[in-house]
Amino acid sequence: MDGRVFHMTDLNARKRDFSGISDDEVSVVMKGMVEIIRSYASYIVTVSCADDLITEPMPKEANRGRVSEEMLNLLRSPYGFMCHMCMYGLGRFASQRRSAKDSISFILESGDEGQKGLIRFMRYIEGTQEADVLRDRYSYGRLFTVQKHEMEGIFHAADFIAWEWGRHVERHSEGKAMRRSLSTLVGNNRTIKGDLGLTLEGENRFFFRHYDERNMDRYVAAMRRVIEARSTVDVDHALAQWDASRLKSSD
Repeated sequence: MDGRVFHMTDLNARKRDFSGISDDEVSVVMKGMVEIIRSYASYIVTVSCADDLITEPMPKEANRGRVSEEMLNLLRSPYGFMCHMCMYGLGRFASQRRSAKDSISFILESGDEGQKGLIRFMRYIEGTQEADVLRDRYSYGRLFTVQKHEMEGIFHAADFIAWEWGRHVERHSEGKAMRRSLSTLVGNNRTIKGDLGLTLEGENRFFFRHYDERNMDRYVAAMRRVIEARSTVDVDHALAQWDASRLKSSD
């Protein structure tokens, strides 16, 4: 990067650290990023949603003790929902071939809205037996936060992948083909538009999904009802509503 702080948005727009960069230099950066991911990324999981289209209110209060309080910290914002889904997806991939002692170290670019709640939730599950199942689902090992300017090499790949997927979601809605930089990573696998939204997956190695607003509203409403439940009867009722709202695709 020649000392530059990598933002895919800046590279694409030729702004800030990439102001005045030539097309040849952009090509070198893009090809280098793709090669890093192909060589070193074991799994790729990317999830997204249009948070401005979510009409259901986020959870605001917890009524059933410590677990509900910590879930509230996690799920106060779309950021928490998306991170939970990403960690769950990575954990699913890793569990397919990991030994009992293998785990994932999650590294977050610091500063995103909703991140404090996520960090608090992750610190909670590190230290309580009540969260054994969730730690296992995440294949959770450790959590780090890093400033953007301190990141190097492969850790910029998340920014690159997130931008490419966001651009692909836009292009797909316009009937445009996948960018070559993304197709190089995913091969001939096709993007499928289903009841949950857009999905691109393959080779037991990568999974991309853009949840449409119906499913995000459904998920947010279900988690809010569970977190705000005052009794086990309320929890059962919330789960029954979840099942009743189930769409054709499995969750």
